[in-house]
Amino acid sequence: MELYDVLDWDTGFWGARIARVHSPTMDEGSAASIRHSAEADGVQCLYFRCAAEDADTRRAAEAAGYRLVDLPVELTTPIAGATTATLPRAVQYGQKSQLVELQGLTKGAFMYSRFYSDPGFPEEGCDRLYAAWIARSLDSEKEAILVILGKEGNPVAFTTLVSSETALGRIGLLAVSAQYRRAGLGHDLVAGAKSLCAERGHTVLCVTTQRANEGAMALYEREGFRISREDVWYHLWLTPRSGDRL
Repeated sequence: MELYDVLDWDTGFWGARIARVHSPTMDEGSAASIRHSAEADGVQCLYFRCAAEDADTRRAAEAAGYRLVDLPVELTTPIAGATTATLPRAVQYGQKSQLVELQGLTKGAFMYSRFYSDPGFPEEGCDRLYAAWIARSLDSEKEAILVILGKEGNPVAFTTLVSSETALGRIGLLAVSAQYRRAGLGHDLVAGAKSLCAERGHTVLCVTTQRANEGAMALYEREGFRISREDVWYHLWLTPRSGDRL
């Protein structure tokens, strides 16, 4: 039985062999087995995700040296039958020609994420991670990017929507330029995501944010989302990296 999956994309991006632990539970014995196998396999960093309420697993992970890096919260909201499939007037589809401007909006927008929280990942690399994410979203047939333009016609806010063949649509990223915050743009983007879900036949819209991100939590709760799941992300560095933030 495989104990973990080596993540090719993460490994290539970070220049370190990275894997994710399979099981969502852990005890002293399994933690030791995972570490022994990963070290023999040249894995440098392990990702591990478990349920927030699983106190036994959390104690075992922390005793084995795993570092808590994120408290992800999944929220969902039904797409009511009355939801229009027409985008709000201020919202439009993002274009590949806007890539550089959209990448600029990602810088500093996701500081609560587990990558920024882990000093083993350089901050400059975290910036590049989200820049690469938005580029992949623009190229993906399964994703759509919705943007709001500022007075000069450039994007000042965006969200990504990931579609599937199920009833579920998912918000991936959402960011608003600092100078345009508290102006209702978050509401408009979420309304746009709901409209796009309705157009694509989804009946539920889902998003994952961080418990520490009070602004995002407040936005989604105002928009009718309710918590459906709470987890914990841990990272374990088996090989220290030069130039990290430890």
